[in-house]
Amino acid sequence: MKEKDIDFLILQYLKKKGYSHAEQVFRVQSNLDQAVAEELTGKQGQSHSLDTDAGLQDLLFCVAAEANPQAYVDSFDQLAAWADSSLDLYRMELQRVLYPVFVHVYLQLVQYGASHVAADLLKQYRRRLVEVGGRQSSIRAQELNELQAVAVAQHLDAHPFAKAARSSRSTLLLSAYSFELLMHYLQGRKQWLLLSILNSHVRFELHEGLPLLDAAAGGDDEGAGLLQGQAGHDVGAINTTPLDLGLLRDGTEDAYATQKLQEEEERLAKQTAGASAAAAAAAAEDGFTEAFGNDMLEDGGQLSAAAQQASAAAKRLKAVRDKALAAAKAKQKEILESRRMPMIPLLPAHEKLKKSQRDDLEARVQLHPPDNLPSAAFFSILNSQQTLTSMTVSPDTKLVAAGFSDSSLRLYHLALLGKQRGKLGERAEKRAAGLLPQAGAKRARGVAHRGEAGDGMDIDAEEEELLEELEDLSNQQTMCLVGHSGTVNALSFSVDQQLLFSASSDSTVRLWSTELRKGLAAYRGHVYPVWDVAACPHGSYLVSGGSDRTARLWSTEHARPLRIYAGHQSDVDTVAWHPNSQYIATGSSDRTVRLWDVGTGACVRLMSAQSACPTCLAFSPDGRQLAAGTEDGSVSVYDLGSARRMALLEGHTGPVWSAAYSRGSGSLLATGGADRTLRLFSMPACDNILDAINQELAAAAAGDPAAADAAAGGGASGAGRASGTGIAAGAAAAAAVGTRGAAGAGTAGVGAAAGGAAAGSHHTGGVPHYQPYQLLRTFTTQATPIIHVGFSPRNLLLAGGPWSLQPPSRQARPGGGR
Repeated sequence: MKEKDIDFLILQYLKKKGYSHAEQVFRVQSNLDQAVAEELTGKQGQSHSLDTDAGLQDLLFCVAAEANPQAYVDSFDQLAAWADSSLDLYRMELQRVLYPVFVHVYLQLVQYGASHVAADLLKQYRRRLVEVGGRQSSIRAQELNELQAVAVAQHLDAHPFAKAARSSRSTLLLSAYSFELLMHYLQGRKQWLLLSILNSHVRFELHEGLPLLDAAAGGDDEGAGLLQGQAGHDVGAINTTPLDLGLLRDGTEDAYATQKLQEEEERLAKQTAGASAAAAAAAAEDGFTEAFGNDMLEDGGQLSAAAQQASAAAKRLKAVRDKALAAAKAKQKEILESRRMPMIPLLPAHEKLKKSQRDDLEARVQLHPPDNLPSAAFFSILNSQQTLTSMTVSPDTKLVAAGFSDSSLRLYHLALLGKQRGKLGERAEKRAAGLLPQAGAKRARGVAHRGEAGDGMDIDAEEEELLEELEDLSNQQTMCLVGHSGTVNALSFSVDQQLLFSASSDSTVRLWSTELRKGLAAYRGHVYPVWDVAACPHGSYLVSGGSDRTARLWSTEHARPLRIYAGHQSDVDTVAWHPNSQYIATGSSDRTVRLWDVGTGACVRLMSAQSACPTCLAFSPDGRQLAAGTEDGSVSVYDLGSARRMALLEGHTGPVWSAAYSRGSGSLLATGGADRTLRLFSMPACDNILDAINQELAAAAAGDPAAADAAAGGGASGAGRASGTGIAAGAAAAAAVGTRGAAGAGTAGVGAAAGGAAAGSHHTGGVPHYQPYQLLRTFTTQATPIIHVGFSPRNLLLAGGPWSLQPPSRQARPGGGR
């Protein structure tokens, strides 16, 4: 009923009863002047005069029933019975209306203090509401569990699910005729309470034609939850926004691949010239001076068999080399043409960083599942069971940063830590040899004890010197940074590893210098706790997400945020940068993942098929896919071009706290979580320029075994490297040796060959055969829930967490407080 109609009915009632004073007060308080009042009671009175009493009766009934809990229960019971008795063609669509109506009926009952009535109603309908299209919906089951936790009126403004549900409108897709049937029932039965709920909290999208059934009508988990549809009719428009997901031009990896391809071309030219010279020498022994001419001698004689074989091999080798180089150059051109220019200003990388990146590319191990898996370095932080809340490792693997609930940060220098352990081992060996006193033994002060080795050194002096050195190493290898006044929820290193960013529950993001080991700046803008922070892979930007439902873009050169990304209906729990730095992804407790344009601040993708709240995000190296870990242990993989979920990875039995793609081709996805397991999943290989060139050269070489053997003989020395002095050398060798594997292939993952594997039966032309989205390996820690997973630039798998003898918690973050 419109507000104008309500005003009319009230005025009519006051006039009918003769309450002139009340009528005058109502006009003043309702801001109705005399003309408007006369229009309502005069002109409109003619059209409403016949049903004034009936309309007034309906209005009074609605107002009186709003405070009557049993009226809500009866209304919902009647709606459910009517939907169940509808025609088969429309029943499934009409039953979809029940779930959002039920949630808001439950919240209304709690608001009026009828928690016991709400609990009975939930118990009565839980089983049928969880079932969607004949299947159990995990999304609805979790939402109903959260709804059950809303027991008193105070929870309506404190519980995240209740807040999001009351402040948003979910979207229902119905056929035009189903909607007409629904409205006819509600208005005919005078179900004003349910009409009020639908008007306030549900947006209907109508379509012509027959009702949608099964998956098309939301019969699967996608769209089954209440909060998943709250973006409304804008979802379709958002997800059709054009995207440019290409990587940036003039990247270090592209320049490196171009340089190596040129070197390979020169090397192959020399090999071809050498083969031609050998053929010419063999022909010269038969008196023939032109190796590539006619095989007949001047006197009519024939070339020897050796000369003919050498000539044919030289021709075949040259043809294969030319074909391989042409294919590699064509693939390189295709990939480079897909690169894009940045739309936001980015600082150029300094020469030291470029050199470091080239060194990493030179030593990078290309991972090819299922055989060639990475080596891993795992870090357990002791005595931090209830205090460690965040952790990250620097790209060069020299530093480990950890955040704690006491508001402190700690930096661990891994090189010094190793040196300290070496000194401790040296001390233990000397004690065992009697060169140092045993621990706890009494030593007479002032008396010199000579070692049996005859070095003339005082044992006490040597012990004291060693202890001082150990103390110095201990002071240097761990540094405590203090500045926050709340729990440190997230950490992120800058691309050059000189800066460290931290997000805290004190509503700030802080900037620290890893060299000076001091705080440099504090960024204030969030109103509530900041849950996550991520440094830009290009330049001086960072993005943060917090409990105020926003993500914010910062620059190290400005104290205020450059952009505010608003649109989520609940906390922004996790953030991530796209590899081209032109987009950022955010995951929220409203069970949606959004992709934002950094420059314009617009939301360009919205993925809502989350089975639970997202807890971590990871982009594939080519930026085409996005993996989102969730609280229920699943990982959703999305194609960003279509905004559709490509795969649902399952296996974890607790929240997934971290995820990362391998470098290069991105053929592995590593995930870690509260269940103390690290899992490796196979993923579709990305268009990586180094891998693409390798594969083209290997495929061409595999087409001619003789040429491949010649290539292997000349270049097998580079096969044991990720990308050595000759790209084709390792690739051609891998194709040639078949089941033998490339020379130097893999003793421990880090030294594994690019293209050579332990079992050649899985490979054709150096390219492995495997199914994507499959669980490859599961590694279980003894007592460490995993809160950080990452790959170094050289594809060393890095992971870590707190040593904990207690069963892992199912909370979103250890100590995060959400």
